[in-house]
Amino acid sequence: MAQDKLVQGKEAIPPKKRGRIDNPEPLIMESEEQKENSKGKAKASRKLRNPKSSKKKSFFHRFFTKLFLWLLLLAIILVAALFLWQQFSKVEIEKKYALVSQELQRCSELTTVKINYSDIVTLKKSAIMGMAKSYSIVKFSGVIRCGIENLGDSRMYIDQDGKGITLRIPVAKVLGNDIQEIAVFDEQQSIFVPITTQEVLDQVDFAREDTLQKALDSGILAESEQQARSLLTTILSNMGFQQIDIQN
Repeated sequence: MAQDKLVQGKEAIPPKKRGRIDNPEPLIMESEEQKENSKGKAKASRKLRNPKSSKKKSFFHRFFTKLFLWLLLLAIILVAALFLWQQFSKVEIEKKYALVSQELQRCSELTTVKINYSDIVTLKKSAIMGMAKSYSIVKFSGVIRCGIENLGDSRMYIDQDGKGITLRIPVAKVLGNDIQEIAVFDEQQSIFVPITTQEVLDQVDFAREDTLQKALDSGILAESEQQARSLLTTILSNMGFQQIDIQN
């Protein structure tokens, strides 16, 4: 009976408990996996604990960060300086533009060439087979003026640096051909063929136009334009311009 109890006692042990005791291989496999995991953790910890690698990364990170910030600051300063310079240049150009316009308006009509002349005209008339005669000898003087009629019509362009200017002026023309004085030098009047005042004035006007045409043929307008350029160049140079281009 006792043996039966012992046998029954052995059989009474649960199968799971016997398996854990009789088959220890799963425990061995778990210990190997733990060893592998512990090795991986050790390698990772060694990598993290490498002081030289971490210092290099930290140094380069700080260096490139500072370099980027300095470049950004420099770019901001350059943009601000460029903006301020453009605003200052714009104000200076506007001041010079206003000053030049004021001077041109002040000059308005610019006479660059003036020619004083004098002439004598003779009028003769006869009638009744030459028995009635009249004549008149008249001396007169006048002045021819050539230049720019209105400098206010000029167009200008000022360079961004304010040192150069291009000025386009109107072409030169005859501004006047005026009679200054008329005097009768000698005369003889006949009641049969009188010489009227209008006839004298017409003859003087003809001589005046003839004198003007001779002046034009001699190149007075070209000389007038050259004188205008020279005068305006002097004025603009005194205003501080270094490159001056004057055109028609």
